[in-house]
Amino acid sequence: PHSLDGIYLNFSDPWPKARHHKRRLTYPPFLKHYQSLLKPNGFLQFRTDHLEMFMDSLNYLEPYFLLHDVTYDLKASKYMTEYEEKKRKIGPIYQAKGMVNIDVKESI
Repeated sequence: PHSLDGIYLNFSDPWPKARHHKRRLTYPPFLKHYQSLLKPNGFLQFRTDHLEMFMDSLNYLEPYFLLHDVTYDLKASKYMTEYEEKKRKIGPIYQAKGMVNIDVKESI
């Protein structure tokens, strides 16, 4: 526990049906678990091409992570997954970065 500097969630399954949202890797029970894995100054970076999932995830992330970088059209970098290269040709890539919210960590 509390041994990771950061967690990257890149293009995980968006589970678009409402009854499946609990399977998303950004759903609150997963976020709570990530907090137990991250160091006090640890971060979470989340990328997706699915706008609905991104917007829902921003709401999920807010109590657990202090968001400091929310991007609605991420610029291409020289290091991209094959999936990111493919999806970038179709539309924008969304990204959120946040640090562990220490104030909430102990009470959740």
